[in-house]
Amino acid sequence: MAPPMGEHDDFKSHWDARVASFRAENAGWRAHPERQQIVMLGDSLTERFRTGAHFRGRPIANRGIHSDHLTPFAERSIMDRLAPELLAPNPSHVLVMGGINDVHRQPDAISEYLSVYERLLGELRQRYPRASLICQSLLPTTAPLQHLNAPILEFNRGLQALAGRCGAHYLNLNASYTNGRGELRRFASRDGLHLTRFSYGRWRRTIESYMGWSSTRGLVGLLGA
Repeated sequence: MAPPMGEHDDFKSHWDARVASFRAENAGWRAHPERQQIVMLGDSLTERFRTGAHFRGRPIANRGIHSDHLTPFAERSIMDRLAPELLAPNPSHVLVMGGINDVHRQPDAISEYLSVYERLLGELRQRYPRASLICQSLLPTTAPLQHLNAPILEFNRGLQALAGRCGAHYLNLNASYTNGRGELRRFASRDGLHLTRFSYGRWRRTIESYMGWSSTRGLVGLLGA
């Protein structure tokens, strides 16, 4: 979720620090131009995904930033960090999950967010023509944020159509996390939005299935298999 107005400076500081860490990591990868990266681009849900443990041995570039938006927020957005020095120098895949903070801030502007998403896909395609682009659906929510599920479904329907038009792939994560009432499964979250560390296994398995990878072993047993 977006932080309260009084916390904009904290968001800016965190955003800037994360971007600095991306630059440093990418500098290391540029020393090996033959290597490719699998980028996960998103907000806090992605940042909290312990990708190094869930995808051991895979060249995952976690590019999640807490509270980031598709549309400008506190003079920053996901759109501002698509250049190779910030994203990755040679991505083979870019998995995007973004929009929940926008939906939370203004649930009735779905068409605006999808328009920005289309521009995002266009810029990624222009910068990384050989990369596979994967649009990951937004996850469901539960109390106290269950009112966001209707606009989330509207966003996901539009995103699936958009992915088809733009030559991207659509990865439906929502279905894996939805209960019989159309809300986020019980015990998957403590605040109605963010996943617990033990709830990322479903996300991992969906990506593994899409990529054709065998299930990761080792630490993931402790992280939600």
